[in-house]
Amino acid sequence: MSSGYGNAEGRMYEAPQANASPSPGAAGRPPQRPPRPFRSVAIGCLIAALAGVAVNGLLAVAVVLLLFGSLAAGAGYTGVVREGVQLQEVTVQGEPGWPKVAMIPVSGLLIRGGGVRVGPDPVRVLGAMLAQAREDPDVAAVILSVDSPGGGITTCDAMHKAVQDYKETGNPVLVLMEDVAASGAYYVSCGADHIMAHPTTITGSIGVMMPLYDASQLLKMVGVTDRSVKSGEFKNMGSLFAEKTPEQRGREAEILTGVITEMYDRFVKVVAEGRGLDPAVVRKLADGRIYTSKQAQRSKLIDSIGYREDAIRHVGEMIGAAGVHVVRYARVRSFREMLFLRAQGSDITLRLDRGLLPQSQQRLMYLWTPAVPGPAE
Repeated sequence: MSSGYGNAEGRMYEAPQANASPSPGAAGRPPQRPPRPFRSVAIGCLIAALAGVAVNGLLAVAVVLLLFGSLAAGAGYTGVVREGVQLQEVTVQGEPGWPKVAMIPVSGLLIRGGGVRVGPDPVRVLGAMLAQAREDPDVAAVILSVDSPGGGITTCDAMHKAVQDYKETGNPVLVLMEDVAASGAYYVSCGADHIMAHPTTITGSIGVMMPLYDASQLLKMVGVTDRSVKSGEFKNMGSLFAEKTPEQRGREAEILTGVITEMYDRFVKVVAEGRGLDPAVVRKLADGRIYTSKQAQRSKLIDSIGYREDAIRHVGEMIGAAGVHVVRYARVRSFREMLFLRAQGSDITLRLDRGLLPQSQQRLMYLWTPAVPGPAE
């Protein structure tokens, strides 16, 4: 006799046996393994933590950008993109409607290209700021705030030309020298109509240099020999690694001296024309030495000594205005720079790209070497 039981349709099922193994669930699923609560909770916490970090990071960036935008709007900032450079215009003093004076910074190491420049291109930035001043019909004059030891000869020459080109608008240009305005920075300044220096400014250092180093003996000590193949005797002239005889170095020095002399003559010409001096007088001053503000004024390398308010007052007199609206131009850092680059001067560690590297490139420089700051802003 069957031990099963039937359903409403008359089908028979076997009754479960007392000692039988547990059968799968009604849906045919295999038995589930006991849950592992610790691993599940840990994974969940990790995912939640990562999501929280990402969300908080995005919120922090958004807050910073919104705060920056709010502060900028409240401080009278206006933004514009000129020649691919994003600029901000900040009111320093005065009221809109008065003749506008644009203050433009020329600071840091003035060099571009060659794997040396780690900051913005100073020629491009100055060109963009002068273009903004040229296109703004309210701008009546420009003040260049110069704080630099100079830099590459071509960079400084291009910046000097940019100043001269702007003067074709008929608007006067006044230079206000800050801590240092030496060598190539003085070269650039000679394009202005009036040069004013702070009482403590260091300027001068008129001349050219080309840093050269010889590490061949050091390499020999560690078993390294330069075996460069060259097409001519002087192709590796000034090499840091090639071992040269005294006679070879003497012939190289003659060639380099000829090049340096030509660049020096150009420097003397720029100073003589810009300052209205006889070239013979400039040569006596242009032995590479630096000058204080008083010494420079006595030698007619600058016109006057004063502070920022004196410069603003003088430029107002130059344009015949009792009051002026002074604005400052500033380059806006890109989003990438804001996120990944530290502000210049915030680090205290020695960096080869801030001082040593430009000299090790062994190029012609209008540079006062004791004062080599970071790249231009």
